[in-house]
Amino acid sequence: MYINDIQVPDGLNQALLKHELVIFAGSGVSMQGDCPLPDFRGLVKQIAEVVARPGSTNINELLEEPCETALGHLDQMGNIHQACARAIGKGLEGYSDLHVGILKLFGIKRKVRVVTTNFDRRFEGAAESIGISSQTYIGPALPLGDDFEGIVYLHGNVLCPEQTVLTDVDFGKAYITNAWASRFLLDMFTRYTVLFVGYSCSDMMVKYLTRSISADMNGRIFALERGDSRDSEWSSLGVIPVHFNDYNELAPLFMGWEKLSNESLSVRRSAVASYAELTSQLSYMEYENLASFFTNPEDGDEERNALATAFCTSANSIESLKSLVDCGIDSFLTKDKLDGWEWTFLHWSVESFSVDQYVDVYQIASGKGRMLSSTYVCQSLEHIADSPDFSDASISFWLSFLNLDKTDDIWMEFTFPKLLSKIASPDLALRLIEIMLSYKAEWVKGFAGTKGSFCPRFRFNFSDNVETVTKAIVAWADRLGVRLLLLLCNRLSDIANLEAGYIDLGEWIDSSSFIRHAIEDHEQDMPKEGTFCVMIDCAREVGRKLFLANILEANKVLALIDSKCSLIKRLGLYLYCLSPSDANQALALAVKCGALKDPAAKFEIYHLVLTAYPKASKLAKKEFIEGVNLTFAKYADDHHCSYARFNLYQWLVDNNVMDDLLQQQLEQIAVDHPNFKLTEFPDLSSYMTCGFQQIIPLTATEFTADNVIQLFERVADDGLDIYQATEILRASCNANPSSVISVISDIANRIESKSEILSAKYMLHSIPWEALGSEQLAKLLPVFNKTAAYDESYGATIHALEYLVGKIDNSQVANCVELTLGVVTPERILASVSDRGISSDVKVDWLSKALNSPLGQAVNAQICLLARCEKLGLNDESTSLLDLIERLIKATYDDATSSNIIFAALFSQLNYWATNHMPFYKECMEPVVLIDETPGHIGSVWGLSYLNIANRQTWHSLSEVCPKFAVVPCKELSKPYERIRKYCLFSSIRFDEKESRSKLLSNFERTPALVLEAVSALVHFLITLEPTDAIDAWNEWIKNDLFNLIDTEANFEQGAPLLRRIMTLNEDIASDCIAFMAQRSEWKLDRRILTIKQVKSITTCNNANETDIFKVILMQLKWARLLQAAQQSCVDYINLKVEAGSLEEGLIDMAKDVYAYKSIPVPQTPNWHTARGD
Repeated sequence: MYINDIQVPDGLNQALLKHELVIFAGSGVSMQGDCPLPDFRGLVKQIAEVVARPGSTNINELLEEPCETALGHLDQMGNIHQACARAIGKGLEGYSDLHVGILKLFGIKRKVRVVTTNFDRRFEGAAESIGISSQTYIGPALPLGDDFEGIVYLHGNVLCPEQTVLTDVDFGKAYITNAWASRFLLDMFTRYTVLFVGYSCSDMMVKYLTRSISADMNGRIFALERGDSRDSEWSSLGVIPVHFNDYNELAPLFMGWEKLSNESLSVRRSAVASYAELTSQLSYMEYENLASFFTNPEDGDEERNALATAFCTSANSIESLKSLVDCGIDSFLTKDKLDGWEWTFLHWSVESFSVDQYVDVYQIASGKGRMLSSTYVCQSLEHIADSPDFSDASISFWLSFLNLDKTDDIWMEFTFPKLLSKIASPDLALRLIEIMLSYKAEWVKGFAGTKGSFCPRFRFNFSDNVETVTKAIVAWADRLGVRLLLLLCNRLSDIANLEAGYIDLGEWIDSSSFIRHAIEDHEQDMPKEGTFCVMIDCAREVGRKLFLANILEANKVLALIDSKCSLIKRLGLYLYCLSPSDANQALALAVKCGALKDPAAKFEIYHLVLTAYPKASKLAKKEFIEGVNLTFAKYADDHHCSYARFNLYQWLVDNNVMDDLLQQQLEQIAVDHPNFKLTEFPDLSSYMTCGFQQIIPLTATEFTADNVIQLFERVADDGLDIYQATEILRASCNANPSSVISVISDIANRIESKSEILSAKYMLHSIPWEALGSEQLAKLLPVFNKTAAYDESYGATIHALEYLVGKIDNSQVANCVELTLGVVTPERILASVSDRGISSDVKVDWLSKALNSPLGQAVNAQICLLARCEKLGLNDESTSLLDLIERLIKATYDDATSSNIIFAALFSQLNYWATNHMPFYKECMEPVVLIDETPGHIGSVWGLSYLNIANRQTWHSLSEVCPKFAVVPCKELSKPYERIRKYCLFSSIRFDEKESRSKLLSNFERTPALVLEAVSALVHFLITLEPTDAIDAWNEWIKNDLFNLIDTEANFEQGAPLLRRIMTLNEDIASDCIAFMAQRSEWKLDRRILTIKQVKSITTCNNANETDIFKVILMQLKWARLLQAAQQSCVDYINLKVEAGSLEEGLIDMAKDVYAYKSIPVPQTPNWHTARGD
């Protein structure tokens, strides 16, 4: 980048824009201006004139020594530190334009970082004059070198004269013995990019300062140097010189640098557009400046996209593309994954040059040693496919650069058919079809003891456009003829050979053939999708065209049938079936070709037989049947052989092929297999159906223990599906509720066998609780005692117990407690956890699994019983239950899974514990949720997230817990933490006093990622209030708490967009929000949808200041996600206010910048013209 003919290295400018630049100022800075100070040697001379005693030494000889040595001698004669301070002066005056320029460079958006070895305070005076407030540090009290902002007086300053570094002793302490200056410099040079200003490489000071520069800092330390005669000396110190000619150039340099780095987007758009309009080669300075516009790290994708749009709109020739590439903006040509602004350049260049000037594009890219990306090539082909202007040469050119391993198959699916329809050359069409159907071999691991195999992975998976792609390829059948069919068949054969060659089976099998049920269209192959489907359909249609037109000869079809590849054989059978010349020959072929033993070819061979059999001679039929019987007998056992024969012969009969030979065969088969029936699709080896199996419950007379047990015996013996059995049982229980207790009791009394245990288990899961009365429920207690004795039915018993304790009559509660104490023992219940297989790895569905596990259900049952006992005054039973819970907690201390389940259940019932057992909560529960390492902590977090409705006692019990959740936790706990935070927020809003509520919200304020949750809660609460209550709450506390939450730039970005929702409630609320946002109009907003109603609530707010409204509308236009109508509403308002002529120029400039950001044209009217000139 060039500024006033001085080349500023890109590394320096980037460091400034990244907020990583430090200006290191020496005595040369204070030697400029109307009141220059002397350099260090001149300062030594002034000090000597003050402190040297007459006749004590020859001052001229003394001044020939190194400055720090001379000052060391002078220090023995008088107080040189005080003399130095008097010589320089302690005031703030005397600063020059260079001081001002250096500070202005950092602007209002960046942190000032200036380090100086000067003792004067002129930087402070300059800062005060331009309104910059900056922290100052005076050595040796220095900040951290790798994290500071402000003005650092490295060697002290005149305010603390005794601490200034002057003598050789002072330098020794600063850089060697105490080394405070060395440590600061080392950290600073390691972290930041540094520019020395006002130093000479021969200065004694430079030698001290550069000792901290190491090799890994190369390229980040710069120095302004007059002329180039001392470059080698700077380089030897690890410093890159930046040349200038005269010291008078330095102040304009920094002023110009500041202007360029802080130029508005609108101005930069104008500059970029002017570069794009140039048809001649840019100068080196122009290249540098153009590149800097697109490498500004302060710009986001939107700003760069606005600049790119400006360039592309003004660009008018291939020279514009060359200018971009020459200045290093070529990522849109070479990258596959692009940012938004890069896509703008890509679309422009593709639309402008891909059809006619594609060679120029290639030469421009390759001239820089770069290759065009797959994305660029694909976009070029896509543009050609949609363009009326094209040529075979352009298509061929771009196909040559197509990277088949990086191309987007979705793009191909829709673009290739268009290209095929445009191409004139048959050779080019065949080449494109080959690309469309290309694949690569991919190794797939074996299973069930096989060694694995290679499978084809198609580069382009045509899924949503099969019919269009097929038609485009088949359209070339007439011009390509047999060449096209040969390509398709060879591709299918190659794939078959690839798969079959590596399958660990004794016989060669074409596995791909099983993908397709039939070569012709069939309902079982619908919907059609995938490249393999395209190849089969194309081969079928091309072969059909050629065969019916006599271009494909009969002997060629027979050659297809003779292929080892199943799909090729099936294709041949399909074509042969179109016009079989001799029925006898066709039947003989059906046996001879070997397709009868290929399950995948079943459809084609069956339909060939169906076509030929009625027309064949009796002898041919007899030989066919003998051949079929012999073929099936060779590869199947008697049962399967008989069924294969039955299936073919019966299918022929059902398709109106009446024949005595077939009937004889069927009668013979029926002797041994009278129950054989055809499937829904007899001519397919496999098929799919869908639907629900009808569940018929047992009748009242059938619903007995014997029949239920028999049902589950069929699961073990006859292969009845367990799901079907349980559904029949559930339906039977619901249909016969009055018999449920007697049936389950009968089963429980006879439990011995596995089927009886299964029956009891699933009966417990099928009890219709709502249909049972208190007397019936009481009869379940002895049943549970018996079913709990078996591990297989123990979990089901606990499941039923959880339901029972809530429904049983009060008179039976004590008996239910006795049962629970006997059944829920730590040993039995904890053993059930591993049986249920609940992992200690916490996932999204973990809580429901935990609460519905036997252990979770047991704890819930105890809590329910405990609550009922307390209401009934059963104190002994209450004590026993509470003791059991404590024993369970202790028993799970070393078992993370069980501990998590218990505390998930306990905390899910927190309202009960907080209301009735606060000591138990404080002692046994609260420590678990507070301390991450405590057993059960994860479960406690999940259980706490289960709460929905708070009561005041519960909320106050959580007062010490809530701050813990105002953080972003590990990924596994992010969902429960989020739910708990919402619970805390809404509970605090509902129950807390103002001070407590504000304290809780301040916890959220510290974490920008969580601010949105807090703001959402406040906004939601405000919206739910009645209008008058909303105003009162807003003025009383919500406004202050809400604005405090979002009063930092990061928090504002997250939370401020939600203010739009409350602006529609009331004009007073709207005006407060508008004023608050307007004061922060330079801050960014997170992108959220802005409605027309919300726009109107801003523009029509009578209580708000018009300037504030204008600023807020600009903010919304820039950052919000706007539908077209809402954006136009904002633009109309802005244009109206500008044309009214009452706005300050600064506001109009802001509007121009926002328009530039959104690529909205600025109206060319007088009121839009400002002094800025863009």
